[in-house]
Amino acid sequence: QQEANGMLDNSKELNKIANTSTENVQTLYTSLEQFNRTSESALASTRKMKNKNFILVAKIDHILFKDDALNHLQTDEYKEFSDSTQCRLGKWYSTDGVSQFKHSKSFKAMLHPHQKVHTLVHEIFELQKERGIVAAHEPIKEKFINMHRASDELFTYMDQMLEEEAQHQEEHINDGDIELFE
Repeated sequence: QQEANGMLDNSKELNKIANTSTENVQTLYTSLEQFNRTSESALASTRKMKNKNFILVAKIDHILFKDDALNHLQTDEYKEFSDSTQCRLGKWYSTDGVSQFKHSKSFKAMLHPHQKVHTLVHEIFELQKERGIVAAHEPIKEKFINMHRASDELFTYMDQMLEEEAQHQEEHINDGDIELFE
């Protein structure tokens, strides 16, 4: 009888330890889940800020590109400008951009206006070189207007791409599909 009571007490003590261990494991699991959600959210915020900063720099680059073209034209100096694959945005587009934004409709759509901005600048300076700034004033003016329109369209697509990416990231965070260590 005494031995049976001792075994029962030991069994109760083991059961108590097992319950405490289960509660501790559950608490740890809950804490790890919360840490994972917080980490995913922080990672998504960091990516979003990185993308916004890059797009801002790309916009500034293109504003300076257009300004440089205008300055050279106003001083009647010919200049060779980079094509759309050689500027910062063009290089990014075919590398990091495509790997991160391939799902974005706006990412794909921004290629055409980006190419158009660069193509029009080249056409402007070819007109200047071939006909002179005075003789080619009207077609140069028209190309500048079209370049600004293409640039505005490019900037719109850049902004939409960021919105699409934020939505895409939010969907993946909610689904738990974000990789913490990509």
